[in-house]
Amino acid sequence: MNHGASPDGRYVYYSEDMYPGGYFQYNKNPNEQIFAIKRFDREKGTTETVTGGPGGAVRPQVSHDGSCWLL
Repeated sequence: MNHGASPDGRYVYYSEDMYPGGYFQYNKNPNEQIFAIKRFDREKGTTETVTGGPGGAVRPQVSHDGSCWLL
């Protein structure tokens, strides 16, 4: 799992394998959603999907000042 935290430590961003099947598959269809970036709020205990879509490699990285995140 790849992850990154916001500068204030409130949020943890991570990528989650969204491909159906519930098990590892080497040959996934890149035209379907494979990963989504999610954000866990440590204060509220809630999780939300930040972005997702077709394709494969994603790794959330929050900028040092917290103004944006990079893939």
